[in-house]
Amino acid sequence: NETYFILQKKISEADFNKVYRIPELRKALETSLFEYRNNPKNIGNQEELMINKQNRTFSKLELLTNELASFSRIYGIYPFKYSQYLTPYEFNPGIADSVSAYLNKMDEMFSKLSNSASDRRDRFYNANDKILNQLRNDYYNFKLEEIVTKYYERKKILLYKNTLVQNTDPIYLDPARNGILGFRTHFYAPAKYFFGIKTDTFSFNIALVLLSTIFLYLALYYELLARAVRFIEKFRFRKQLFMPLVS
Repeated sequence: NETYFILQKKISEADFNKVYRIPELRKALETSLFEYRNNPKNIGNQEELMINKQNRTFSKLELLTNELASFSRIYGIYPFKYSQYLTPYEFNPGIADSVSAYLNKMDEMFSKLSNSASDRRDRFYNANDKILNQLRNDYYNFKLEEIVTKYYERKKILLYKNTLVQNTDPIYLDPARNGILGFRTHFYAPAKYFFGIKTDTFSFNIALVLLSTIFLYLALYYELLARAVRFIEKFRFRKQLFMPLVS
């Protein structure tokens, strides 16, 4: 079942891609085309072009490659089918047209997702307005909302290692997987991964507190800390005892 939070999360994801990520990728594409058209290595006969293409460089092409691949990986949508041509050797205006068409489709898709989620959110609110209003009156905190959504953050999107990083609405942003034991996330993440299993942050934190309490109780009950100290002291004593013999 979709809750109000889940619907708001879907709207946030769609709007971020439409308003920030896709326009940033369009700029990267324009930069790549500009670099292609103003590169002297693209001028000459066929033999010269074959040689020069091996030494071409583009400042934003890797960013385009990484981000187009992330659309398919994160959202489970169909991948850009000409990704093998997004290399300094193969890139050309024809590939740029295909990238532009793909971005247009992504823009249209995220617009539909945002509108659909907005409609479902409105219907959900109308059907549960009394309960939601009561919850809002009891627990809503505007300053807290500003913090967890970074409402006044000027830079909504950042560039890091040829990838685009969302810098707004962290409360609606799922964390990236960091290996089977990785559970580190950004601040205010709504969920965490542990042993490859995704769980909401509240449940994860409660479980961590309970496990920590049980571990500390067992450590005190069986005097594990005292035993560890005695073991270390005994090890140091033996080391000091045999040092003269070794020398």
